[in-house]
Amino acid sequence: MQIMSFSELESLISTLIDQIPIGIVILDRDFRLRFINDRHAKNNQLKKEEQLGKRLCEFLPLAAPIIEPKLQFVLDHGIPLLNQEIISKQTLIDGYTLHRIASYYPWKNDKQETIGIIGIIQDSKVDQFAQQMLEASQHRLLNVLDNLFTFVGVLELDGTLSHANRAPLDAASLSIDEVAGKKVWDTYWFQHDIDLQQQIQNDIKACLNGEVIRHDIQVQLRDGQLTWLDFMLAPLRDGEGRITHLIPSANDISQRHQSEEALQKSEELFHSIILASDDAIITKTLDGVITAWNPAATRLLGYTEEEALGRHITTLFPVDRVGEEEHLLARI
Repeated sequence: MQIMSFSELESLISTLIDQIPIGIVILDRDFRLRFINDRHAKNNQLKKEEQLGKRLCEFLPLAAPIIEPKLQFVLDHGIPLLNQEIISKQTLIDGYTLHRIASYYPWKNDKQETIGIIGIIQDSKVDQFAQQMLEASQHRLLNVLDNLFTFVGVLELDGTLSHANRAPLDAASLSIDEVAGKKVWDTYWFQHDIDLQQQIQNDIKACLNGEVIRHDIQVQLRDGQLTWLDFMLAPLRDGEGRITHLIPSANDISQRHQSEEALQKSEELFHSIILASDDAIITKTLDGVITAWNPAATRLLGYTEEEALGRHITTLFPVDRVGEEEHLLARI
């Protein structure tokens, strides 16, 4: 492997600095420019030689009164100033008004004495491009959300609904203007049930404490029709872990609830038939332990339900036929 020389490394770093879309400058204590990368020289619309060695007020006369007090603060205190917005009437060749975000760091020698300032500067043209990219990305995300059958929304920390995808809006024949800006519990979907409105408020309080809430709720859709949703509320956090928004989401589970209700009715009917039957009906595990015992079994066999449950089925067998149980189970 070939080892890169210091001069080659220095050249590579210089090339990288010149290529990145961020301005880098070094100024001495007199605010005289000692270094500027190509990107920032172009942003100033001046050649490097027209800026290097000159004081800031000489090549950016209108912007200097805004920038120099910030530079002086760094020199005086030896601490950085971050993300400073610089807006000036300095008009460049193309009529573009200077607008930048700059961070200034102390440049120190071996004795930790501040001998100048290092500036990291982002031109608003780059910011505008980044903003356009962000807006395009957000637009694509909203398009994806709008085409999901899942109900998805965005809440502010006080419970105000700021966005809802198309699924819940279409299901209730609503427009976003009819619900956006309202407290979510006051929106059409929850107006039919005061207890549900209070529950949603309680869910939001719990979610603000970092909890993820999930339960079934019944909401109001088109023409007052009620439907069951599997509802979830989760906190949305930024890169530092702070909760910035709450995300409600839900899936339509009305068919599942209908199936559960039908199953429950079927079980109730089955149970009533068992209770009313004149035949002894007994259920047991594969090990032969009795798990259910109807009134007819009590009448025919003499054991009460309390006496029978938990006993082995061979309790009912004649002594000379107990062995048949194992044979019957094997056949089943």
